[in-house]
Amino acid sequence: LLKARELILARRMEGTKVLAVAETSEVPDRGGSRESSRPQSPLLPPQDDCSQRRVLYLHPDTQRWEVLTSLPEEVPAKGSGMCTLYNYLFVAGGIRGAKASDRVFCFNPLTGQWSQVRPLSQPRCQLCLVSMDGHLYAIGGECLFTVERYDPRVDRWTHVAPLPKGSFAVAHEATSCGGELFVSGGSLFYRLLPPSADEPGSQTAFADSEVIETLYY
Repeated sequence: LLKARELILARRMEGTKVLAVAETSEVPDRGGSRESSRPQSPLLPPQDDCSQRRVLYLHPDTQRWEVLTSLPEEVPAKGSGMCTLYNYLFVAGGIRGAKASDRVFCFNPLTGQWSQVRPLSQPRCQLCLVSMDGHLYAIGGECLFTVERYDPRVDRWTHVAPLPKGSFAVAHEATSCGGELFVSGGSLFYRLLPPSADEPGSQTAFADSEVIETLYY
């Protein structure tokens, strides 16, 4: 059974790796007496009324952005966290109206279908969503220091070590590298927070910094 699962996951990762972006604006540009001030790239596909909620990918051959899918209306894109795991796209949390959301959605690019998975343990907005070692990590959010981990094999979220006191996990950035989670930024100050090698699940502050981009090397 384990070998069959590993084979399925390996096949999901076959193909060409591409860069994807999601438009998360909830309010489309309105026409008026003057042209929109939003810059328009000649490499982008034509916009329509739903263009603010598209997921686009950069075609490796044409180097043009193509539409992969659109975020469903029930997905609160504003303030949500997004990442990929085993070639699935996950969208978690966000803001719906004036409230934070706990809903989590999953997109399968092989079938083109969206589905909903287990909700977060608590509503979050302005969170970071990161994948590492077969799990998702929902990190912080507005007024939250908590971190929770999702196991897709059992469809379950569990709380793990929280962010250190004194950090401010709003508008922060996060990524994974070498089996560690790194969190930087925030509205008040910047701090790099990998787990400590001496105490599993704990964090240690390193230096002021910003995560700019995740690179494969």
